[in-house]
Amino acid sequence: MGSPSRYGSSMAENLERTVTALEALIAEAGGVDRLITPRGWPHLGLVVLDAVFSLQADYDTVVQPLLERYCDAAPDITWATASMPPPPEHDARRLLEFLEPMTLDQRCQLLTSQVGPGTAKGGQAGYRKAQMVVDVARILVDTGAATRATFVAAVASDTGLEWKVRRVPGVGFACWKYMLNLSGLEASKPDTMVLRWLCETTGAEQTQQAGASLIEQATAVLQRGGAPVTVRQMDHLVWRKVTGRPLGTDPR
Repeated sequence: MGSPSRYGSSMAENLERTVTALEALIAEAGGVDRLITPRGWPHLGLVVLDAVFSLQADYDTVVQPLLERYCDAAPDITWATASMPPPPEHDARRLLEFLEPMTLDQRCQLLTSQVGPGTAKGGQAGYRKAQMVVDVARILVDTGAATRATFVAAVASDTGLEWKVRRVPGVGFACWKYMLNLSGLEASKPDTMVLRWLCETTGAEQTQQAGASLIEQATAVLQRGGAPVTVRQMDHLVWRKVTGRPLGTDPR
């Protein structure tokens, strides 16, 4: 296809190419019945941790071990039950109550000392992800969106929660979209893996906003054509392809 262009083809052409490429991945996975639906989290506290610490980090070597450490240390939740339904939900309030009394050094020791993306600019040098999660949790608690149910309701009613959360340094569009995705909402997380695949698919670099839109619109096209697929499945399918994971469930 040649080197990717910064301008690329028309939106319609990019969408058509994305739909065709997704159809090929579905076939490679063994059909829609073999597609893997990502689990997300029943606990909003884990949604926040996962979304923030996944930014520019390897999931297998950084994020999952971090979540395991957190669940082993925090009260009322263990890694063995983290993906199971509550009670009680380890919501944003519980996340805040556990992490806020700690010093930043203590939080970094438990989690990681990683700096949030882009926070070395604009006077935010060294703004740690361990502080980002506390600040996001505080906003969710203060706005009455501390549980997964109230968070989903706040998103649905368009209360402006997105822009309040995104005021936290380092929390951009991709992080917000991943919070939606992990909460079970049909949203594509335009991470580096998805954007890399879209660049190869369309022959053009895509912004985070354009990338998310392409996956979401392409899913809608597939749905209109009769394919029982979801945005979360398509987003996850692309991520599995780029990271070299099996695309579908074992037929056995």
